[in-house]
Amino acid sequence: MNKLTECVTLWLIRNEVIGKEEQELYQYAVESIVLTLVPFALTICLGLVMGANIACVALILPFMIIRSYSGGFHASKISHCFIMSCLLLTMAIWISQRIQFSLEFVVIVMIAAVCVCIFSPVVSENKPLDDTEIRKNKKYASVIALFFLAVSILLGVAGLQLFAVYIGVGIMIVPIMQLPCIISGLKRRYE
Repeated sequence: MNKLTECVTLWLIRNEVIGKEEQELYQYAVESIVLTLVPFALTICLGLVMGANIACVALILPFMIIRSYSGGFHASKISHCFIMSCLLLTMAIWISQRIQFSLEFVVIVMIAAVCVCIFSPVVSENKPLDDTEIRKNKKYASVIALFFLAVSILLGVAGLQLFAVYIGVGIMIVPIMQLPCIISGLKRRYE
């Protein structure tokens, strides 16, 4: 990832789009853009390969937005992150294709949203937060999770079950990604 961002920013400097003193800032910006776009592209590609339609974007959207505030497991290397993301998204799309919108589904999504509200933000060793960030992220993660829960339920009731299920599964995978850090924190607390 560093080579890619450095290559892009050096190209911008050579073409006099930015100055040398702005390189570090633009490297961070390029990395942020790539880390935002790759999950969307990956989800669309996996969805198409797996026979899902573009509705799979409804899965990645709540996951990415909630996760940006909820915290959870973060891989130490970008390559590990990519591999784990592929596996997680493949599993989530596969599950979404097999679930029907039902009362049981809504209850499970509600439990997942409540878990996000209770446990967020989960601080990872690879992404520490200060006290102010913790309070802000807890509030944002909770509000956003409950918002997407309401959207999922409303879509399901309105007859758009496919989108309701994908959004619901997107909510459900957030606490799954929090679980390793929660378990690790409990282990350390009781050692």
